[in-house]
Amino acid sequence: LESTGLKSVLVMHTVGQSIIIACSIVVHNSIEMALHPNNEGIFDRHMFSVLLLLPYIAVAFGLFKFNAYPSQVFVGDTFCYFSGVVFAVTGILGKEFQVTRALLKDIAADVHSAGHQL
Repeated sequence: LESTGLKSVLVMHTVGQSIIIACSIVVHNSIEMALHPNNEGIFDRHMFSVLLLLPYIAVAFGLFKFNAYPSQVFVGDTFCYFSGVVFAVTGILGKEFQVTRALLKDIAADVHSAGHQL
């Protein structure tokens, strides 16, 4: 594999993981909103999380489409920074500390394994 092709595969893998994580957070928030419809504090936090993640998922799907082989787009650090900010804000303001902790462990493992592959 050429180094560009390998980088494209790694970024596509990262985008795919972020789509799965974002969708699972949306499902979690939807369940929480259904369980607590009358508690405005809980409902508002989870609604904020959903409203922040829906455009993010749309952007990630677009990136996933154009980053498939042969890659037309390579985002590098930009998408990673954007993803980190979105997931951090969602996790902190949505009070989803378990999800945020699991996400950070997953990202750390990916960064560590990607460093060995390059």
